[in-house]
This record gives sequence, structure tokens and C-alpha cells, in this order.
Amino acid sequence: ILNHTLNIRADSIAEANHFVQPTGRFLDVSETPFDFRRDAQIGERLGEQHPQLELGGGFDHSFKIGDEIGEEVHQCATLFCPENGLKLEVRTNMPCVHLYTGNFLDDQIAGRDGIAYGKHAGLCLETQNYSDAPNQSHFPSALLRKGGDYVQNTRYEFSFAGGQ
Repeated sequence: ILNHTLNIRADSIAEANHFVQPTGRFLDVSETPFDFRRDAQIGERLGEQHPQLELGGGFDHSFKIGDEIGEEVHQCATLFCPENGLKLEVRTNMPCVHLYTGNFLDDQIAGRDGIAYGKHAGLCLETQNYSDAPNQSHFPSALLRKGGDYVQNTRYEFSFAGGQ
């Protein structure tokens, strides 16, 4: 994933504590490795110095893409692999997308053709509500009461854009 380019339409991330759990505060992404509002290569960003990156050995953060669960689905992230031209677009009605960059993969898991998955061998883009919302009174509630409806709409759309 290090040569993949990523775009996330978020102005802030959920700050993490030393356990890599949300503190309830949001940090501006401007002029940080977390600023993916323009396409950026993941490996370059992982190589930058930032206290939040050091906590978990890479990205393991929720990016705030909205204020609350909405009715409309909107594009929140685009991932592109220049080697094969595969493109992933993520659309959701959720207020956050969590980026995890395989920080704890350690060659113990073998994948296709027996290839070991080491650190940063993969990533996740997980759409969600605010992390730790039940414990943060200033976050929109994530409580679903008996008889209530919960609607999450996330689309992962793959296309081929041509590669090298």
C-alpha cells in the first residue's frame, strides 16, 4: 500500500491517546501527515514525523467527514494503485471513515500464494459513527433504542483507471 495514493475528504481526525483510543477531541489535519484532502502517497505520509502516527505505528484514526449520520450518500475517500490502475471509491452516509494501515501485521499471516503479510501490507477504510460516541457526551448519540431504525449506507466501488 505504500505507493498507493489516497484522498479523504476530511478536515479533522479524532485524536488518539497512548492506547490508540479516541480522546473525544478532534485535530485539524492541515499541514500534517493526516491531510489527504488532496491525493497523497500513503508511504510518504507514513514516513513523516507526527505524535499521532507514532502511537500506533501508522494510521489508526477516524477522519471526520460529516457532523452526523445523514440520509444522503457522499464520496468520502478514493484509493488508487498506480501499479495496476485499480481504483476504489468509498461513499457513505456516515460521519467518519477510519483509516487503518496494517500497523500490527508481522509476517505471521500468509495470504494468497503463501505470501506473508508484513507491516503495512494492507489497509482498511471503515465507515462509521463517531468512535467512542457512547463515552463522549458532546458527540452525537450512537444509541439505538428498542424499535428504532438504524440505517448505514456504504458503497465500495471499484474501477480500473489504467496503471503503469
